[in-house]
Amino acid sequence: MNNSNVDYLGFTIRLRRKGNKLTHSTEICKNNQDKIYKVLKEQIKLVIKNPSMKNILKYNQIIVGTHNYFKYASQVCINLNKINWKLYFTINKMNKLRGQPNTKFKNFYNRKYGKYKTFSVNNIDLIPIAGINHIYAKPLNQVISFYTTEGRNLIEKRKLDLSELVQTFLNRRSKYYSLEMLNFGASLIHAQKGSCKITGLPLDDNFHLHHIIPRSKGGKDNYRNLIAINERYHNMIHWNKSVDKQDKMLKYYIEDINKYRKLAGIEEIII
Repeated sequence: MNNSNVDYLGFTIRLRRKGNKLTHSTEICKNNQDKIYKVLKEQIKLVIKNPSMKNILKYNQIIVGTHNYFKYASQVCINLNKINWKLYFTINKMNKLRGQPNTKFKNFYNRKYGKYKTFSVNNIDLIPIAGINHIYAKPLNQVISFYTTEGRNLIEKRKLDLSELVQTFLNRRSKYYSLEMLNFGASLIHAQKGSCKITGLPLDDNFHLHHIIPRSKGGKDNYRNLIAINERYHNMIHWNKSVDKQDKMLKYYIEDINKYRKLAGIEEIII
């Protein structure tokens, strides 16, 4: 890089020196920030002029689309906060249309946008412009490949690791599970690439098979109704109202945990 700043696919990459190392930060490029501001301002004017469901949903779609595309920019929160402040007076003009948040989606908004205030227009909650957190983009492992000896060895090593996990599972659970359940469990290990369905982290030797729809409510012992998850998070799904909300990991996976609690007919956890 000859320059400290490079624009690429709507992002600005800034290269900085930190001690003896070079580090970088990413943000929404200036042109795109201006474009987002103008598009949102025009859409807000349309909502004020005609607060139809179509116009309000279009406003929300613009924000969700922006969040989804730029969530990997490390400075996305700062960028969107600036846009939000620039639109402050324009948004305030919608106050005459202001209604109470839609209680139907209260839990969803509390989980996703809890710290951001919102209000509804025509009984549709407006998604907060700055309601986003930066997501770390994991780099691809470029060594893994079918075309090099090293890459093929890594692929085989991964397969071997899963085989060991499958064998451990079969040995440990053969006394408790039917042959059919054991086959489903082995298949899930490979389908989930040895990862916990809740966290994405590697399955440990004591992982559990969770019934998405409990057997007590008609759930079947079949592949589609099972997921493989680590014991700690399986317990979280089945916790009762006395749930230990102090568990440090709960807040990171609360959305997925609540999804499976809801499917199991268990009350969602609010933290």
